[in-house]
Order: sequence, then structure tokens, then C-alpha cells
Amino acid sequence: MAKTHHDETALVGRDVQLSPWNSALGLGTTPVSAGDGTTGEAAPDTARIAPPVEGGSEKGTRDIPRVQAATGEAQAESQSQASVEGTDGRQAGPGLLLRFSNLKRIAAARRQAPIWGNVRRRLVSLVVGQPGIGKSQYLVQGGVAMASGRPFGGYVPSGAHKVVILSPEDEADILVDRIEAMASALGADMEVLERNLRIVHHDDSCVLFEPGPNGAKMTDVGRSFFAEVEGFGTDVVCLDPMAELHRLPEMDNGAMHELMAKLRTRARAGNYAVVLAHHSVKPDKGDAPPTIHTARGAGATGASIRHADVFSELSKKEREDFGITDEAAPDYIRRDVVKSSYSRRPGRPTYFKRVEVPVNGTTAPALEIVALTKKGR
Repeated sequence: MAKTHHDETALVGRDVQLSPWNSALGLGTTPVSAGDGTTGEAAPDTARIAPPVEGGSEKGTRDIPRVQAATGEAQAESQSQASVEGTDGRQAGPGLLLRFSNLKRIAAARRQAPIWGNVRRRLVSLVVGQPGIGKSQYLVQGGVAMASGRPFGGYVPSGAHKVVILSPEDEADILVDRIEAMASALGADMEVLERNLRIVHHDDSCVLFEPGPNGAKMTDVGRSFFAEVEGFGTDVVCLDPMAELHRLPEMDNGAMHELMAKLRTRARAGNYAVVLAHHSVKPDKGDAPPTIHTARGAGATGASIRHADVFSELSKKEREDFGITDEAAPDYIRRDVVKSSYSRRPGRPTYFKRVEVPVNGTTAPALEIVALTKKGR
């Protein structure tokens, strides 16, 4: 690999690092610059795109202008000067990246099993809940399960996958304690976890997207982050919480649709899944079950994703039915699958209980599924 240097002006001191999960500070990979090719390995000029196209440089692929790490968009100059042919041999038109293909070609090129539950490559999922309800705990423990290949939450991962967790609200050492507790609760192989799990730390804010001419644009931190993610060969990116990662108007449907589209573009470019933790609206006073509209902000947020879970506390009726005291109630949460575009939604919620696991001379929480039954049964 050619000798490289770090362009100090590219990120203005705002580098992002992926650290081995059990290394609290500063032991991650070398920072990658904002897509200028001056640090790390140079990105190829083209990306392999499926479905297969006759005449590509390799059978089953076609070279098109690579999605730039610096912008998340195809090179505008290349698009404006070239016409892209559809896979049936017709031109799609100047500057367009439309691809026409038959079903067999698409299926052969892209069919992949879900990674865990309904977490799928190239798609964005939501984990929704009130602050402090346990959505972050579920997201991180799900990340540990996917990185170690251990069952959790009623789902069995398809294997041990490479996972990146970005959680700017948590101090790295506290997050490490939580991960150790969760790994212990899951019976995870620590060597496998060390190879596959990375946490992100940053000295400043972790804003990945900000307002731009077309609704949303990637920041310097965002460019560095996604370059690191794709350099690691990531399978799943866990982002918590969504509100910390952008500076867009949350009630603006256009802005939120653009944000989800940008995340989906990165997921497709890197062939990984994105799972977002997102806050919910204030809970209703009644016992009505949550829906996709429980997600806070513009409706485009929930409309743009293909799977969403909502976490909430037990209702008064549930506490009475299950014989759970007010004192014990905070230890229990429920998960409702409110959107599942590619599989049947369960007809009832799943219940979890928080447990404390000894770690490093103290304790840290983990979640376990519990089977709650009504009194008298």
C-alpha cells in the first residue's frame, strides 16, 4: 500500500475512530479523511453494481461512477457527460443511473437472508421509544448478539457479523461495561466479539448530516464515519439516537425523507444494514397499542423505513393482569413490531425484563425475554 499522509485541513480536527469495543479510548483504526484519498487505502474508482449487465468488466457486473464517500452521491460530472445504458441495451438517458433487469438477475445478485430478525442489508430499521425506556439497551444488546452470533430478543442471527455502534450520548467506558454485561447474559464468545464489534467515540458532536441545498448533506464527521464503516467491512451499523446525528427539522417531511434516503444510499453502497434508535411522541394516557406514528416527528421517518419496533412501559391493565407491582414495573418493557414490510407482524407484544449483571466490580443492565401470564392461569 502506498505511503499516505493525513490531511489536517480535511476534517479540521473532527476525525472519527472505530475502536475495539473493549478499548475505551483511542485504540481504533487509523482515521480516514473526508473521502479525499489521502489516508487509508484508496477507494476504487468504480463500484460493482448488481444486477448483471452484459459487457461489464466482470460477468454479472457493470462499472458505473462510484458513489463518493465525500458526498454520498454519484459524481455529477460523470453523470452529466455520459449516458447509462439499461440492462436491456437501451439508453436510460443522460446522467441517469436507471438499471432495467429481469427478476432472475436481481434475485441471483441480491438475495440475502436477514441478519437478525428483520434487520436486513441495504435497508434502514427503527427502534422507537421514550427516553430511558430501554431502546438503546435493546439496540446495543442486539448489536452484541449480531456480532457474536448469539440469540437475543426472540431472534437468532444468521452468523457472527461485523457491527459498528455509534452512541454519542454514552461515555465509552460506561458503554464497555454495558457491552460486557450483555455479552455475559448472552453467553457470547469474547474473542469473536472482539473481532467483530466496534464502538465509535468522538471528542465533539457526532452530527453526520446537516441542512443542504437538496435537503440534507453529509458533514465532515459523516464522511469520516462512513469511510471507516465501509473500510471495516461492516454488516450492521447501529446509530443511537437519531436526534444526535443530524441538524435537520424533524417535523419537515421533505427533510426527514431526504435523511432516510441518504442513510439508505450509504447502506446500499456498503451492503450493510442501518438500525436507528429514535424517540417516540409522548405516550397516550389510555392503553391503545403503539403504531408507526408513535415515532416522533414527520411521518416520512416511519414511511421511509421497512421495519420498526416500539418499546414502551407496561400499561396499568397489563400490570394488573400480570400481577406486577408498581415498584417492580420499571424493570419490565414491551416490544411491539409496528411495521414489518417483508414478514408477518406478530399479533402480540414481546416482554423483556431488565437484569443486573456483575461486571468490573459493579453491575450493568441487560435484557432478557420473559413470558408473562395473567393471574389465575
